[in-house]
Amino acid sequence: MPGPPPPPDSQSPDVRPRHPEQSQDDDADLDELRNRLAEAARKQAQFTAEVNGLEERVRFCERQDLLRQHEMDVRRFKGIEQGFVAERERLVTEIMSLKAWNTDLQRGNLELQDIKNKLEMDVARVVDERNHTIHALRHHEAKLYTITQAFDILGGPEARRRVAAAKYGPAITSPTEYDHRSHKDKEDLDSWVNKKFAIDASNEGQLKSLVTDLAKAGVSDFGSKLKNLEVFVNSVSVEREKLQAEWTSRLSSSRRETQTPDAEKSHGSYAASDRQTPPATTTTAVTTPQEHSPLQQQAKSNSKVKPDPSRPATPEEKIVQGSRSRDVEMKG
Repeated sequence: MPGPPPPPDSQSPDVRPRHPEQSQDDDADLDELRNRLAEAARKQAQFTAEVNGLEERVRFCERQDLLRQHEMDVRRFKGIEQGFVAERERLVTEIMSLKAWNTDLQRGNLELQDIKNKLEMDVARVVDERNHTIHALRHHEAKLYTITQAFDILGGPEARRRVAAAKYGPAITSPTEYDHRSHKDKEDLDSWVNKKFAIDASNEGQLKSLVTDLAKAGVSDFGSKLKNLEVFVNSVSVEREKLQAEWTSRLSSSRRETQTPDAEKSHGSYAASDRQTPPATTTTAVTTPQEHSPLQQQAKSNSKVKPDPSRPATPEEKIVQGSRSRDVEMKG
């Protein structure tokens, strides 16, 4: 603030001489002015102190605001850090789950490979059984051919009918009916094998579908897909046992039809020779009560040699030759 104006110079010609009362009033005014000036200075100091206090308060508030902002930033960054830690733990857990899923998938692949190998072994076993059955049928046809030749030598039509009844059972009275029965057995065998192959093809397609679903399965539904595969494998095993039991029952029923107790009792030698399965290259001689008769010796000698091509074939030989030609065509 500007200071008070300087007092007028008493020596100046512009200043008139002062009256004593006026001087006293002037002194009073001067004292009042000085008091007012002191009061103004005091108020100025007070205002300055208040301003300084307010400025300090403002700075304190600013510092407090900055501190609160800093604490908020610290808490926010701590939350972000905790989020990163949780995300890292989640990723680690997911990686471990993927590793476990990969291990389960590898084990499932090994199990599927084992199942595939077992199915291939089952198919090979069925084919081998079919080949053995066909071989046994051809062997029985060879024995039938030999026995038919012996019948032509040892007896007439009545003996052939009696021996045929003992050999083929009361329901079959001729080699022609037996050939039809053998042909029916072969048709049943082919039907059973075709049915088996169709079931295997269907199972293979369903197995491929299940394997594809298992390969595309995620971690959540992998267990259910694997359970479906196990159920399918168990059903395949049950179906295979059912087919095997069906074929066994067919063989048993076929044997019961071709062998009867009366036939075995009347002509036990033929029934016993039918139960044997020697190699296909050997022949079986026919045994009769007349062991030392010339007809028996001739039958033994003729059963060891092949038939004469120049001799006219008997009806039974024609039936056997036709059956063999059909077997060759089926095999081709």
